[in-house]
Amino acid sequence: MAMGDGTHTSLYMAALFCTLFVSTNFVNKYVLSVLRFTYPTIFQGWQTLVGVVVLKMLIAAGQVEPLLKGMGRQDVAPWIPGMMMFLVSIYSGSRALANLPVPVFFSLQNTVVVFKVITQLLLQKKFSSEGYFWMAIHVISNGSFYVYTNMMKGRLKLRSLDRLYCCYLYSVVMLAPCSYLLGDALEAVNYPYLYFAKFYIGCVFSGMLGIFLNVSAMRLQEHDLLPSGLDFSAVQAIARICGSTLSLFVFQTLLTANFAFLLAVNQVCSVVVLDAVSRTSLQLPHIIPAELAGSPRRPASVPDIRQLERHELQQDMLRIELK
Repeated sequence: MAMGDGTHTSLYMAALFCTLFVSTNFVNKYVLSVLRFTYPTIFQGWQTLVGVVVLKMLIAAGQVEPLLKGMGRQDVAPWIPGMMMFLVSIYSGSRALANLPVPVFFSLQNTVVVFKVITQLLLQKKFSSEGYFWMAIHVISNGSFYVYTNMMKGRLKLRSLDRLYCCYLYSVVMLAPCSYLLGDALEAVNYPYLYFAKFYIGCVFSGMLGIFLNVSAMRLQEHDLLPSGLDFSAVQAIARICGSTLSLFVFQTLLTANFAFLLAVNQVCSVVVLDAVSRTSLQLPHIIPAELAGSPRRPASVPDIRQLERHELQQDMLRIELK
């Protein structure tokens, strides 16, 4: 009975994440492309400000433990590069989503198509490179953020929510003056939908959905709430496929048959590859060096070597380890 309840909870959390993922990107696409609010410093500054306020409200309601409790500047300082990469990621992602169809945006999150973009720039003079340029920046910064986060595991005293809060707060502080320096604040005064209710409704939903999406993603990864046989990357890939399919019915998207086929192959392959990687990581044995395991390494005896000679693969593995 308990196993059934756990399975239902896992499926519920995975479905909730997919729903938040699709809804957040759709609302962002609506504000950026349909309403044409192409001022990323203001838009992302608003989203991160909403995130900070929502986290404070969750703390006041007792749903989240106090953030940065007992943390000093020396504990937060190592996370500054992560905050910078987070800021570049959300800024470039906003610029890319404003200029690219949703299926293209999701597909390019699976791979970097820098060489393809360079080829199109050289061969097609009418090719608009702005969306792909910012998409490349988004992929690189997002990937760097992921790599840096994994490198700092065990070195940072900050919890996941602490890191998210720092990223949001840092983005608010940096984007506020940048909106004036880059001219977004001055240009936004002439925005045609500035006094329309649908613009403010879209902004509110964008900020709220964004923070809840990040919180749900953290809960999925930290509390082992994923369905059996799935990892978080696979759930993300499934959410991208659902979002790409639904976007064709929600937003006006012009895709050739060949291009649509390539996008479908890209996203299906992402699920297959991630599933294969997760299965391989579960099946492959982990070879731990003796000095790391805490036991002294004993010299290999002659009978041991003779036994290894019976299997060529084991012999090769031994040579690699000895090197």
